[in-house]
Amino acid sequence: MAAKCSGVRIKVLSMAGEILYSLEADQSWKVIELKQQIASYLRPVKGLFQLSLEDGVLQDHETLADRLGTDLTLDLEVTLIFEACDLEALLLPRRCIVDRRARVVTEDVEELRRLCSMAKEILCQEPSVLDLEPPLTLAAHLAGRMDQLNTIFTQLGEPSSQTPYLFLGNYLNRGRQSSEVLIMLLAYKCKFPEHVHLLRGQQETRKATRAKGFYDECKRIYNVKIWKSFMEVLDHLPLCALVKSRIFCVSGGLSPRTCSLEQLRRIPRPTAAEGDELVCDLLWSFPEELPLPCLAASEGCCYGPEVVKQFLKASSASHFAHTTVFAWTRLSLFFGTNMFNTRLT
Repeated sequence: MAAKCSGVRIKVLSMAGEILYSLEADQSWKVIELKQQIASYLRPVKGLFQLSLEDGVLQDHETLADRLGTDLTLDLEVTLIFEACDLEALLLPRRCIVDRRARVVTEDVEELRRLCSMAKEILCQEPSVLDLEPPLTLAAHLAGRMDQLNTIFTQLGEPSSQTPYLFLGNYLNRGRQSSEVLIMLLAYKCKFPEHVHLLRGQQETRKATRAKGFYDECKRIYNVKIWKSFMEVLDHLPLCALVKSRIFCVSGGLSPRTCSLEQLRRIPRPTAAEGDELVCDLLWSFPEELPLPCLAASEGCCYGPEVVKQFLKASSASHFAHTTVFAWTRLSLFFGTNMFNTRLT
């Protein structure tokens, strides 16, 4: 006869290693009972898909004792795998939107929560500064325009392993289809996590989304909880990218607080951005030909050539090749267009 089962202290981890929930269970519990207990805390239940140990996925019919034996005391870490959403069902109707006034496509709220959970798990594993290699297509300044995003994909190709993309931020607000743009980008990120890269821009903050329309759009079409889910994902977005060790890409720009590339790599995520001066500079700063190194602005700052030279001097020895090019969403100012996209080979 088996020994009497004892309590098991369980830590539930995300796929990125974050502790989501801690509880005590009895070894006589079946895995399905453990799932139900976790789901009652985490919500939604539909999002709970699998629990896994290092040696494999836990099956619903198993008891903890079946897998663990009858040790008197145990500490157990299980990994929670969220249920995958139907990415194609999210992508296909949005690829048909070619009018900036087109009716938005709505999904079940639970499906969008699953999408946010998947995207957050992927982004958790990325650094604050991405190291990328060409070929790579850079695109920017979508500003809530699905027709503009679809034009990019029509002209340059849909995201795939053969057509990787780096988006430089500012996906939301102004346009009427911000939620559509974000859902489509997150779905492509989940479908091609190694070939679709999303940087954070000045519009992907709580302050900007409340002031410029995205919050109201989410509230009108879905609910405030979905806005919060989207913001949690945006808090995990990388801030910069370095392409081929010499092309530095960022949504806003630099500041005197930016000492080196290594300093940027150490920025912790997730971050809400507001209140973090360095992150705000990366999102909001503006390049200008100024006689002074920096000119304070309401958010971020205007900076001149001296700030760029200081950054290159601190970073070039170990990170940059002979030539460095800076890319940001405001490159449209120099090219005289409303949209910037280019292909690096």
